[in-house]
Amino acid sequence: SLEEILRVRDMQDPAGAQPSHVLTETESNDRQSLANPFNLGGDDTIQLKGTSRSDRDNDYFVFTPSVSGALTVNVASPNGNFAALEIEDSASVDVFETEPNDDVNSGTAQVVAGLQYSVRLCSKDTTAADYEVNLTLNAGPGGGGNPGGTPGGCEDPNAPNLFAESEANDTK
Repeated sequence: SLEEILRVRDMQDPAGAQPSHVLTETESNDRQSLANPFNLGGDDTIQLKGTSRSDRDNDYFVFTPSVSGALTVNVASPNGNFAALEIEDSASVDVFETEPNDDVNSGTAQVVAGLQYSVRLCSKDTTAADYEVNLTLNAGPGGGGNPGGTPGGCEDPNAPNLFAESEANDTK
């Protein structure tokens, strides 16, 4: 069965390739209030796995880091259709976003200890997108953002928690 094949594949651990924790998406979690929670501390890695059946099937995860630092994100696609990923802080400010239509499926964002972040994945079109997202948090100074202040916005390019887009991105 496919389940057995995936279990065997996940048991294979080429040096450093497999994260220490794997969380498989469970349905129904197509609303942020139903997000699958996970823990992520300093120098910790997790892999989020699942399938977004279409661009209308949102898969949500949520975490609150125990330390501030750089969050490295890498989205892989076992079936070739890359899912779009978006990470927002508790004030609904985007801190990271992939652009699968432009082959941008990895990068780094700053996260702050104690703030809740939500991760949303969805197919970029009407076909199913299998995904394997590797998240690694490396603790460090200047975790970005200000948990006690006003969240940043488009009007202030120096605001905390601001992710700068490098190309036109005017449609959701």
